[in-house]
Amino acid sequence: MFLYILKLTKYNVIKIGIANNDNRIIKHLNTYEEIDLDNSYKVFANSDKIIKQLEKQILCDYYDFKVNNIDLINKDGYTEIRQEIVLQNVLEDLKYKENKFPQQNIKIVKGIKINNSMEKQYNKQTVDNYDILKERNKLSLRQNNIIDILISELNDAKLFYNIEICNYIKYFNNDTSNIYRDFEKAVKDFHKNDFNWFKGITYVFDNGKIQIKLSDEIRNALLGFKSYIKLKHTLNFNSMYSQRLYYYFKRLEVGRLKKENIRDLQVYLNCPKTYTNFSNFKKFVLDPANKDINDKTDINFEYSFENVGKKIEYIYFKFH
Repeated sequence: MFLYILKLTKYNVIKIGIANNDNRIIKHLNTYEEIDLDNSYKVFANSDKIIKQLEKQILCDYYDFKVNNIDLINKDGYTEIRQEIVLQNVLEDLKYKENKFPQQNIKIVKGIKINNSMEKQYNKQTVDNYDILKERNKLSLRQNNIIDILISELNDAKLFYNIEICNYIKYFNNDTSNIYRDFEKAVKDFHKNDFNWFKGITYVFDNGKIQIKLSDEIRNALLGFKSYIKLKHTLNFNSMYSQRLYYYFKRLEVGRLKKENIRDLQVYLNCPKTYTNFSNFKKFVLDPANKDINDKTDINFEYSFENVGKKIEYIYFKFH
């Protein structure tokens, strides 16, 4: 694990974070414009605990230098961004600790080198994975049911799919008395919201079918999810946030501890502004999802929190 400080020249800011490898930095290259890697930094120490303490202290010490740039506010990790004017002070603080506590073996390295082939590989995964999930987080429960059913039927030789709803009712454990009406509305909402994944989507009222035509690009991107979409799990959530968190967990390595900034997670899950109130977020997102996912799927997860000052800033997910 290491601490990184990225210099974002377009906005005159720095991005602070921790990572286990360069994948996290490559992700930021895809998220933010004009990162000056030559004048960015990695910081190493002899334990993960020290790295986490360094990150927490920097973010807390320079909390008053947070930015509110409209171009950054919805980007991944924006709460860990500080004004560039503090960079020299941050480096001096780290240098002081390096000299003061030699036993911690703190080492500051200027310049970040990224392997080009690794960056290209990650770019492909990002298009196929992360961006697809972010778009799905804007959809309703029933719209994502349609996407999951579509994914279950996908193969690399077809672009047109004729989904017969009656073939999938058996997967639902909840009340299905209004299932045809719900799917009809979901298809209308795809049209109303100008959802652009489909070359065409039509609900055929007479026989309860959904006809979907895809492009090669979207078909190939969605195929990357086929291995972990199990309809007996994904069609039975009570909450759309359970659904979104389940997709989020499935793209990560099982058994790991995942740290996420609370606000970044709320943005990723497409939560309403009222859920920035932590008690609402816990009551209406985390607690129902915890019960829903643990009771109904192949994943069990638990979570804990970390404060910065008096405010809860981070959530830790442990799932298996």
